[in-house]
Amino acid sequence: MRKLIYLILSLVAVPVFAQEEQWVRSSSLGFKGGINFANLSIRGDGEYNPTQRPYAGFVYTDYVYNFLAAKFELTYSGQGGKYEYAEKNIDAVYSIPYLSLGYVMSFRFLSATRLDCGGSVDFVLSKDRHIPDQQMIDLTGFMGLELPITEQLSLEGRIKGGFWSVTKANTNEYPFRYDPKNVVYQVGIVYYFNTDVWRDKAGIIKQIAH
Repeated sequence: MRKLIYLILSLVAVPVFAQEEQWVRSSSLGFKGGINFANLSIRGDGEYNPTQRPYAGFVYTDYVYNFLAAKFELTYSGQGGKYEYAEKNIDAVYSIPYLSLGYVMSFRFLSATRLDCGGSVDFVLSKDRHIPDQQMIDLTGFMGLELPITEQLSLEGRIKGGFWSVTKANTNEYPFRYDPKNVVYQVGIVYYFNTDVWRDKAGIIKQIAH
């Protein structure tokens, strides 16, 4: 019910803001990369610790209004985690590399900040032999902020979570008996090939018209 309320509020808010904004249409291609602090969802016995993995890929941004843009992302995302359980003599590091296809709604506010909300479908690129009956696909949701450094360079930070367990079937093995899911904190940079990414596009259109 709560998710439904949030969805309804979002659908209502966008047209309200849009009435006060001038329609703009432009696009930009960019490259992004950074570090994942990846872990498995903490539940049950043992100690869970994050592992550092890279992520990198391309982002295509379609600007609709000054405050609203849609992003399409294709990225490599290294994920996994560390798990230690002394009583069971387990000390393992899990590596799960994904090819991620993402869609993002990007809301601009305070003139120099973007709030990114979206999701992705992630495909496992190679199996980890330590994960029993490994799930080869994941559905995720994420949220984060993007801040400009220069005209073409931005700093981004996101929290990303998987909806499905990394294993397909029930198992008694630790920690997979608790159906662990991907939990990722991302910090990185985005480089845009266009120089007008953070400019007032409505203002630019008005200048051209005059």
